[in-house]
Amino acid sequence: MIKVLIVENDFEYIKNILNKILYKLDEINVKFIATTIKDALDIIWNNNIDLILLDFNLLDGKGIEVLKKIKNNNSLKKPDIIVMSEEVEQINGLKKEKDIYAIINKLQNEDYIYNVIKQYIWKLKYIENNKNIRETIIFYLKNMGFNFKYKGTIYIFEAIEYIHKCNNMDLLDNLEKNVYKYIALKNKKSINNIKTNIIKTANLTFIDKKSIGQYTPKSIITDITIQLMK
Repeated sequence: MIKVLIVENDFEYIKNILNKILYKLDEINVKFIATTIKDALDIIWNNNIDLILLDFNLLDGKGIEVLKKIKNNNSLKKPDIIVMSEEVEQINGLKKEKDIYAIINKLQNEDYIYNVIKQYIWKLKYIENNKNIRETIIFYLKNMGFNFKYKGTIYIFEAIEYIHKCNNMDLLDNLEKNVYKYIALKNKKSINNIKTNIIKTANLTFIDKKSIGQYTPKSIITDITIQLMK
């Protein structure tokens, strides 16, 4: 569940956004509502908040003060922030703030606001899924005996991750052209350097195994990618 704090002093608007938007989203859990900067910061400092819906105008000042306090607190797990206001010109000036996920004009219709928050949920799911995929690849490689202190292991990891992200098993037909080229560009190395490190690492990993011939870089990358695609 995504733990949400609403910072807003218009109770009618809070009621509207809750009933017509947020309660329709199963992933959203509105944990707190604050009407002032002081109350908002007390909640943020003492709770793990994932997302803040922040009104620009509050009873005791501007919402930008909340942003500044969060930015300057280095010990805080930074929540994502969606700024809301009817003052379009003022909030447009906040677009350069990297800590703001989105800026919403409160005069926009409910469907627009719903879609902004829905896209945020999709973004989190995408990040979480990528994290799980990365952890799974690492598990498979370590289970096979690969050591991540070798560059070749990292390149194999990147190759598997890239193929999975592209969702295209045909890339395996020509690893050098389709995959190693991408890894080379990413790491600012030559394709030959990538290939050499991968082969060297594979040989080091399976040097004591009788079945070393079965474990080519292509077979390793293919086997793990197939497991991920299941």
